[in-house]
Amino acid sequence: MNPDQPEVASAIIDRLGGTTKTAQLCEIRPASVSEWRKNGIPQARVLFLKLARPDVFDQAIPDGAKWPPWLTDLADSTE
Repeated sequence: MNPDQPEVASAIIDRLGGTTKTAQLCEIRPASVSEWRKNGIPQARVLFLKLARPDVFDQAIPDGAKWPPWLTDLADSTE
């Protein structure tokens, strides 16, 4: 995910139920998910989360933020 937009990463993590729930879903440590809030979600994890919880990605993102182009392109190609 785009590291220039930590608000997008935080919004996704919050919609997934928070840091601990997201870590459980991905089978990783909560500390790793906390880093995502600062540095963005790695592309491979975003792809996994989009498959596991597509409902999270159907919602609007925070004002002024944008989905990274590769994620938008992926969403367009799967419809």
